[in-house]
Amino acid sequence: GQTPRSIGRAASEMIINSWSPFEIVYQNGSVEYPDKYHLKKLAYIHPLTLDQSIPFELSPDGNEILNLRQSASAFVGTNGNFNQSKLSWTGVKEIDFRRVAYCSYAASSTQPIGNSPLDAAYTAWREKQLLQDYLPIGVTRDFSGTPVLRIPEAILAAASQDPSSPEAAQVSSLADSMANMHSGDSSYVLLPSDSQAENGSGLRDFDIQFLGVEGGGKGFNITEIIEQKKRAIYNALASQNLITGEQSGGSFNLLEGQSSAQAMFVARDCMIIEEMWNKKVFPQLLELNGWEYEQKDLPKLRAGSIQPLSVEEFSKGVQRCQSFLPMVPEVLNQVLRGLGIKYEIDQDMTTEEIRKVLP
Repeated sequence: GQTPRSIGRAASEMIINSWSPFEIVYQNGSVEYPDKYHLKKLAYIHPLTLDQSIPFELSPDGNEILNLRQSASAFVGTNGNFNQSKLSWTGVKEIDFRRVAYCSYAASSTQPIGNSPLDAAYTAWREKQLLQDYLPIGVTRDFSGTPVLRIPEAILAAASQDPSSPEAAQVSSLADSMANMHSGDSSYVLLPSDSQAENGSGLRDFDIQFLGVEGGGKGFNITEIIEQKKRAIYNALASQNLITGEQSGGSFNLLEGQSSAQAMFVARDCMIIEEMWNKKVFPQLLELNGWEYEQKDLPKLRAGSIQPLSVEEFSKGVQRCQSFLPMVPEVLNQVLRGLGIKYEIDQDMTTEEIRKVLP
């Protein structure tokens, strides 16, 4: 069955697709509460399954969303069969938006589709891919140079005048052989051994030479540019702490600051997921069962700590605050839990009794 963690995993797809919609599925009756509705599951609706032209329908006044429009063509495979749905259907299926809960970045009441963080990283990623494609070409030319093939002018002229002549076929074959050798598909090329001297000791009619890059040095380092684009991608996703010190030196303070920045982004994602539960799922379930409640009594889902305090940090905090911490069992038990000590002071102990126990 579903767990809050599995739902949170599906909700995190908003990072890729800019939002994560769910259809709330209720079921009436259970062993414990036979006449009440309970939550059966949150069925994830992949955004790519929605109709590409009209993904959702607005009310006539444009103030609210009426339904999501899920396209049947999104479930049809290349063989024409339905892949993820046991029941075949055609056209568009409308999902009442009142039964939809969603997580999204920068969404509004009439525009649930937000902005993906990957949009900010796309330009750097595309440039990085382009440079990586160019890098093998540049390395190959640095290794072997640019091949230059010299052919007698008479043969080139005949090939140019008549593309169907034997000379043209010869030039074309030599050009293909040169291209294959330069790309690594071939390790050699066959050339005629005719020379300009009758005794065969002069310059040859056909000659091949590899020319290096002439001129001054390059004003850029393609490897450094690729690394720069890589850092830009990690910075856009607030995960630069994952590559700290990879190419150059780093410091613990720098890593700690970057980790704190990433924790803020993760905490924001958790808040968005919490809002889906606390603002949509839980209130709707209570209202469906006819239970009256006040906002302060509404059950709330809370995510765990993103960066738990270490024992060292917790100890420093206790030491700095010990002068005004009350000597009561509740406070001391909290300190013991923070230090990872599995011991509890009796709640009925007085301050005098506690002082006798403490060293």
